[in-house]
Amino acid sequence: AVVSTQSTGVKILQDYKLQVNLNEGYKRVFVNDTVTLGKQMRAMARRGTHVDEATVCQLCRNPLIQEQEAFLSDVTVFFCGHAYHNTDTCLKGREFCVSCVKS
Repeated sequence: AVVSTQSTGVKILQDYKLQVNLNEGYKRVFVNDTVTLGKQMRAMARRGTHVDEATVCQLCRNPLIQEQEAFLSDVTVFFCGHAYHNTDTCLKGREFCVSCVKS
């Protein structure tokens, strides 16, 4: 009975040590992934998005730049590259890309 209890205790300690090692490994992977994804997100946020006469609003499908306009005034371009007119019929003050939220 003593040998059985001792081997059971050893098995429990080995299992506990395995769980601790797995948790430490998961933590390292999680931290590394978080750092990598953070770097990718910052790099993506630094990129510019080109808008020209061919760029259309993702909702109304009308060009963002009209021929008579020299600059953009009521346009929102998200990091994903989707662009919208800032009007009540298109973006309506949304803070997220409508096209990306739908998919």
